[in-house]
Amino acid sequence: MGVVTPGGPNRPAADFPDIGWQRQTRGCLPALVNVVVGVLAAGALLYAILIGFARGHLITGLGALGLAATLGLTVLLRSEKHGESGAIRPRIDPEYGAGVVFSARRGFAVLALCLAGTAVFFSAAWLDSLLGVHDDGLLPASKDNSGGATLAAVLAVLMLGCIVVLGSFYIRQTVELYPTGIRRIMVRPFLRRHDEHFLAWDDISSIDLTVIEQPTYGGTSQQRLIQIGTGTPRLVQYPKFDRPDSVALIGSLLGCPAEQMLATLQYLKAHLEHRALLARQDATTWFTRPGVEPTS
Repeated sequence: MGVVTPGGPNRPAADFPDIGWQRQTRGCLPALVNVVVGVLAAGALLYAILIGFARGHLITGLGALGLAATLGLTVLLRSEKHGESGAIRPRIDPEYGAGVVFSARRGFAVLALCLAGTAVFFSAAWLDSLLGVHDDGLLPASKDNSGGATLAAVLAVLMLGCIVVLGSFYIRQTVELYPTGIRRIMVRPFLRRHDEHFLAWDDISSIDLTVIEQPTYGGTSQQRLIQIGTGTPRLVQYPKFDRPDSVALIGSLLGCPAEQMLATLQYLKAHLEHRALLARQDATTWFTRPGVEPTS
């Protein structure tokens, strides 16, 4: 982490001040769950190769391969829940100059692939039963289980439908930090919508973490927002999160833990003299240094 990027007057990453945040470990249970899911994914992959493709049962092999992909991607999807997937990279913007970009999370892409893998599994189970091409198919007694095959076909269609529905709601959020301010970029690719706000540091009046309740299929869930108060009224782009006097960074869409982003913004707001560090070529090491402390 302390490697100096060639081509500029950079110093080791140790020169960067502490922003007052340390990544916390999540204990042993999440890691154990990931290991179990990974073993199941490996088992499904072996089934696809040894029982499916090697014996000429292409549909069975394809279905097991879809299941293996779903299980494998589930491990990656679990990391999305904790904001561990987004890349932090340098950027030189023609208008705002050099800065640091916290890339959008890839949660939708991973979830869509999980659903697609599940759809492949159920479709293969249905075809396996319909065609009777493999006695030991993907469903119990699949060759004669017409009810189970029909259910598998319905579930396959539902999985594909979920991808379409989720895509219509998908928002990609990118946060860019510059010595002069913060830029939030919100993109809805399927609706061809692109919105952005630039907040100058001098115009920011407050930076706070708030929690709102969001409706879900099973009830409600909590959504964390980093509310950035401004002295200049602004157009409300997303009424559910923004207000005329504040712009929100949506916690579940951040490519880093919300606590890290909050600590970063609050530190930079309070320390004018350190904002210029964002323009350094090795500025990304400021936010990717090790320093993990176990939780109590």
